[in-house]
Amino acid sequence: MSPQLDRPPPPYLQIVEHYRDLIRDGRLEDGDRLPSTRQLAQEWRVAHATAAKVLSTLRTEGLVRAVSGGAGGTLVHSGVPDDPADPINRGHGLHHLVRTADGEPRIVSADIEPEPPAHVAQALGLRAGAAAICRRRVLTAGEVPQSASTGWFAADLAAAAPALLVGERVPGGTAAYVARCTGRVLATGRDEIRIVPADPGTAATLAVDEGSSVLLTRSWVLDRDGGVVEFGECLSVPALPLAYEYALA
Repeated sequence: MSPQLDRPPPPYLQIVEHYRDLIRDGRLEDGDRLPSTRQLAQEWRVAHATAAKVLSTLRTEGLVRAVSGGAGGTLVHSGVPDDPADPINRGHGLHHLVRTADGEPRIVSADIEPEPPAHVAQALGLRAGAAAICRRRVLTAGEVPQSASTGWFAADLAAAAPALLVGERVPGGTAAYVARCTGRVLATGRDEIRIVPADPGTAATLAVDEGSSVLLTRSWVLDRDGGVVEFGECLSVPALPLAYEYALA
């Protein structure tokens, strides 16, 4: 058996992992600013080139983006969120959907659904009887439920994108992860928002009265060929603020 070295990762990877954890855990959110190259070098006592490599690696992984103009710098960039129907700071073209609630997202299940609901199969363009990957997530603020969301994918993505079946958040978002794994190019998104009465399951999950009004958001993420990469549904309490920001110039 060949001898093996047991030594720590290089300094830049240790710093990268530190920021990966902050982003994955939600302690750094979309739009939060990272230290500059100079600040990283000073705080971590590493060379300027090492600090620059940290930011470059995070950009390559899609966790941050460089911005110019104004204050400039490097900002956390979640891309398409873990569930497109439950977005926190999500951009679709000029429109920017913003949920303003603080909370702790938790993946409650990630499985293959042998018989998805008919509207889900239709949204994904699946043939009759085809299975689908189903990822369920709940957002809570303290002990209070804020939203319950579900992301749906074609089951044949399981081999190429195995993290879809792991009950953990996917850095950079699930649709972006599928795109990286399959080579598909994300192009457009579409949202459908309406008020619906809470059915028994929704009422139990969100701790609201059965039949009371809840907000249903359905979202489609499409590739440049028009194929649906992910279909998402989110049910949220009426008190959860929802707003759109958009550029006028």
